[in-house]
Amino acid sequence: MKKMKYIRLICLLCAAVMLFSACNFLGGDENTGTTDPSKENPVSLDTSFSAFQILRSDNATQDMINEVIRLNNAIKEQTGENLSVRIDYSASDEKPCEILIGDVNRAESKAILSELEPGEYVVKTVVTDSAVKLVILGSDDHFTFKAIDHFIALLGENGVIAEDGKINTLCEEFDYYAAYDSYRIELGEPIVVAQPEEVDNVWGHYQFPSLYHTLGGNVMIKWTMHNDTIEGGASQCMFSKDGGKTWEEWTKEDVMLYGVRMDNGKYFLGFDHGSVVEAGDWLSKYTPKVTNISINGVGPTKTYMASEIKEFDNRIYATEYDPVTNKYTKFEVNLDWPYMPLEVYPPLTAGGAERIYPTASQFAVNGLYGLVQKDGELYFCMYTHGINSANGTATKYHKYLSVYVFKSSDMGRSWKYLSQISPSKDNADTANAGYEGFGECSMSVTKDGTLVMLMRTGADFNNKKGLPCYITRSTDNGQTWSKPEVFGPIGVMPQIKMLECGVTLAVYGRPGLYMRTSNDLTASEWSDPIEIPLSEGAEWRSCYYTYILPLSETTALLAYSDFHYPNQNGSGTRKTILVRTVTVIPNT
Repeated sequence: MKKMKYIRLICLLCAAVMLFSACNFLGGDENTGTTDPSKENPVSLDTSFSAFQILRSDNATQDMINEVIRLNNAIKEQTGENLSVRIDYSASDEKPCEILIGDVNRAESKAILSELEPGEYVVKTVVTDSAVKLVILGSDDHFTFKAIDHFIALLGENGVIAEDGKINTLCEEFDYYAAYDSYRIELGEPIVVAQPEEVDNVWGHYQFPSLYHTLGGNVMIKWTMHNDTIEGGASQCMFSKDGGKTWEEWTKEDVMLYGVRMDNGKYFLGFDHGSVVEAGDWLSKYTPKVTNISINGVGPTKTYMASEIKEFDNRIYATEYDPVTNKYTKFEVNLDWPYMPLEVYPPLTAGGAERIYPTASQFAVNGLYGLVQKDGELYFCMYTHGINSANGTATKYHKYLSVYVFKSSDMGRSWKYLSQISPSKDNADTANAGYEGFGECSMSVTKDGTLVMLMRTGADFNNKKGLPCYITRSTDNGQTWSKPEVFGPIGVMPQIKMLECGVTLAVYGRPGLYMRTSNDLTASEWSDPIEIPLSEGAEWRSCYYTYILPLSETTALLAYSDFHYPNQNGSGTRKTILVRTVTVIPNT
């Protein structure tokens, strides 16, 4: 990555003297339109604030629109000028003096953007013979907001306005990620969220925690209180007003924002849970495409082609939340998946009917671990037993779990199948009875736009440990994926999240709980594992399922369970839900 040095250079723009770029970002050749300082007949322009208009993109997000309003209000407060805000529908309304915010339809912005690396932002003046453009721009919207913050700070410091009221020429460049070329990780002390008054060793109780933000700016945690089954059941929630330091009963007035915030300001909340139903006699007339292995003592399961079974309702629904109107909207998803599988499990009791797990239930069970947004589009990965979606055929290795990737370009209303990640001969541990294939996928977006995914491969129950977790990447928006490589020798429900500072956190375990980190903006190079301390105990020390929730640019909250944590009243140990802060600290 090109490291942009911090530069601060301010030169006075005078109306009666020649204007030129103090930084000359565009190079000064005849094709760029920049002014040659040797020219003798300078152009005279009025460069007071009143001469400028603000320009934003016509497809700006609501956040960008809000930031432009904030910028204009700051200018008015400092100068008394209420500038006109224009939209870049075309170049026909171009004015000699403009403040260009973000990626707009102007040559000056496009030229600078083409040179920016991820994490870089600028506040600089580009001057030509006939125009003065103040460019406030980052490598993406987030860093454009940082550029706006910096410009507003300069306004307050009188670093923009000269004594005669004209605008100073600015040349300010920043590389945000450079501070994290060297860093360390600091783990906070464990904080108890919840533990039972009496010993509760039922598998599934006080386990599987997940973390969310709330509309009120708080943090909420949710954990299961039911046996570990696909049907699900009861759960409990608490929330924190201080970033996880203290916890209290959740007030439902503070809405849990458990989805992905889209460019329109609404939240896609994921997919609804399809009901598990008993199969009728009609199922016998269909032939399964795959008869799967037995997993965890259940099976063998059967996989059918969902499109072939007319008697069963396999529609998928999703929910959207609008924080402005406080309204939830449930809608049917238009799913373009030519070879969608349908899972059928053996009867629960002898003589009972087979049970059908709708594909909708698989979408819901996969939850939000694999839901991300990139460039205004949603991507989702989920896992199930299935059919080779590339050609609709079953192969030797597709009787194991595969990961399926989908994309939505219309805020979650319709989804299109993109790709399938299946085990191959060189990574399928078929000799181990606990091998499941690729499942429990977690996905994140790196700063260069790569989709990176972690996947579980199973659990060796005989030796009470997880099988390896794998990592794979896509540089073409989920169309194809790199060959999966081992990320850790164990790993159930691996979690991956990139913080705004550019450091990526990944957690996995069983037995033991481990974190690896990367400051590489493609998440390609990783640190050695850091062990998350757990209490000593026989056999299972935790369920080893975790959740990472970013709190700020450099901090995250880690939730996990500890099966032998000291009881708060001093009477032995209890299964406990815990959190710790994870802080990235640059080495200065």
